Amino acid sequence: MHHALRPAVLLAAAAFALLAGMSGPAAAQARAQPALPTVKLTAGIHVITAEVAATDQARTIGLMHRERLAPNHGMLFVFEDKAQQCFWMRNTIVPLTIAFIEDDGTILQLADMAPKSDVSHCSLRPVRYALEMEQGWFGKRGVAPGAKVGGLPA
Repeated sequence: MHHALRPAVLLAAAAFALLAGMSGPAAAQARAQPALPTVKLTAGIHVITAEVAATDQARTIGLMHRERLAPNHGMLFVFEDKAQQCFWMRNTIVPLTIAFIEDDGTILQLADMAPKSDVSHCSLRPVRYALEMEQGWFGKRGVAPGAKVGGLPA
C-alpha cells in the first residue's frame, strides 16, 4: 500500500518544488488559482469569456495576483444562494468593474473597484451572480444597470 502512494507523493512534492522555485507574477498566479472552467456570456452584442468561480476557494482567490485580463475576459462568481454579496480587492492588481446580476440576467448595479483596496463593494439586493471585468469594460460598451447578461449557468 505504501508503495502505491509513493509516486503520487513524489509528484505532489515535485509540483510544490516547481511552484516554490518559480518567481514573479506567473508563480503568484499559478499558486493563486488553478484553472477554472469558462463560460461564454453575452451582454448585448458583446461576447465575454468568463472563468467561473463557483466554489468557496475559487471565489476567495478570484482574480488576485493577475497582472492583466485578456480582451473581453472576466470572472463570473456563482453563489449557491442569493445573498448580499460583497467584494474587495486586497491582493488584486488589475482595476476592475463588478456587475451584480439578478437571476434573470439583469445587471442590478456596477461598481468600479480600485486595486489593492480593502474597500467593500456590496450588492444593493441579494444576488447569486457577480461578474468582474477590466475597469471601464461595461461603460465603453454602453452596458449599464438594467441590461441583460445572457448565458449564466443555472
